[in-house]
This record gives sequence, structure tokens and C-alpha cells, in this order.
Amino acid sequence: MYIVDEKGNVCTYQLTVYEPVSRPTLTTAVNESCLVECSVKNDRDVTLSWYSGDVILNQTSSPELLFKLSLPLEVDVQNKTSYRCEAANPVTKENVTFHVPEFCKGTKVTDHKEAEESKQREKHGYLCQRCGDDFSGF
Repeated sequence: MYIVDEKGNVCTYQLTVYEPVSRPTLTTAVNESCLVECSVKNDRDVTLSWYSGDVILNQTSSPELLFKLSLPLEVDVQNKTSYRCEAANPVTKENVTFHVPEFCKGTKVTDHKEAEESKQREKHGYLCQRCGDDFSGF
């Protein structure tokens, strides 16, 4: 936006509008170690970071908006630490916490968004368990 005052001086203003950043999702793959991938929808000026406490471990961003941002973290399955994945842009932040003992059990691949939705269903009384080929609703 250009504004010209009565003396002929030109002032330039730029307004940038940001969408709120989306909440990151976690996926884990467990073998000898635990590989955690944090992902988020990419948008203008979004950064994705892994933290241990207040210490930043790794960070990524990309100007390519067609692809989601992903950032892996490899931890020892015996580790008892919690880590935080943070998606941020200049106006908002969203975090998800990763607890190694809770999410790095056995040999599997887990989408923690589905696990979180399952916990929400349990809270609201919609619990289904798979027993062989039978499903039991509670």
C-alpha cells in the first residue's frame, strides 16, 4: 500500500496475513531404536522444530508449499525422556509432546493422530476392541 502525503512523500506499508499453523502429527516406527516423524501442513513462514526441554534439537522449513513439512527424530527405546515437536509461524504455535516410554514399545508403526482420536473415543464411551475377527462395543 502506498500513501502519498500532502508534501509528496511516499510511505509504503505491507500487510501480511497468516493462517493459524496446524497441529503437528507424529508417526513412530520402532525396531532397535525408535524413529519419530513429526509432520505438519506447510504454509508461508512455517517452521517445524524438535525440542528436549527448552533446547532445540533440530529445525526445518521450506518455501515449497505443495508438500508437508516433516522432521524425523531417532531416540533409544530405553530413553525415558519426553520431546516436543513445535510447528510455528510468526503469529501462532502448535505443539505435540512425545513420551518415549509411552510411544516406543515393541516393533510397530503408529500414527499418533489415530491413537489420540482413539483416546477421545474412549473418553466419550465409544470403545471397540478387536478380538480375532469379532468386535465388541462398550
